Formats: sequence, structure tokens, C-alpha cells
Amino acid sequence: MLTPNPKVQCTKQRAFLNAFRDALIIDPEHVPSLISTAVVLRRCSNRSNSAIKIFLMDALQHDRFNAFAWYNLGILHKDEVTMLEVEECFETANLPVVGFSVWSLLMGSVHFHHCW
Repeated sequence: MLTPNPKVQCTKQRAFLNAFRDALIIDPEHVPSLISTAVVLRRCSNRSNSAIKIFLMDALQHDRFNAFAWYNLGILHKDEVTMLEVEECFETANLPVVGFSVWSLLMGSVHFHHCW
């Protein structure tokens, strides 16, 4: 089995962030780029949660019903706030509850992928 090369991963992450930055220069309200920037920063950087939250909140300011933004805000909050607040984020995202629970989302057994 191949193990990921951290140097290659870092290069890919920088390329992703550069692409999202370029998209946001063209259209600062581009919700998919705001969310994708937050996701890459959350997964692959040592940025503070407050910096990541700014991108998600900005996305929600432009599209307040964006399920992917609410989902990622819930994931971001899971270590910071009460379970009730995390649950509210997932409920606002209108995630289907058949077949899994909020706990399965938090424990990582359900994964959402964005395709834009």
C-alpha cells in the first residue's frame, strides 16, 4: 500500500488554495470557493478555527441555506461548542437522518464530498 507523501500533499494543498484565492479575487462572493478554502484550511493547515470560520460565515452570508457550509461549520464546532450547537448546524444543513445520526457524522463514519 502506498502512503501519501506529505511534501506532495502540501504542494497540492497550496495549489488548491491558490486556485480558490484566484476565484475569490474574480468573485469575492463565490460561495463554493469560500467553502472549499475553509475545508482545505481545516483539513490541511494549522490555521486557527476563527480564520476558517470567517470563510464559512461569509459563505453563509451569501447563501444562508448552503448545506455544505452548515455541515462544515458543524464539523468545525464539534471541538469548541456544545453538542446542541453542533446539532443545530447539521439540522440547518437539512441533512437526511435516515441511516445515520449526528454522532456518525461527528465520528467520521459518514463523509460528504463536494463536486463543483
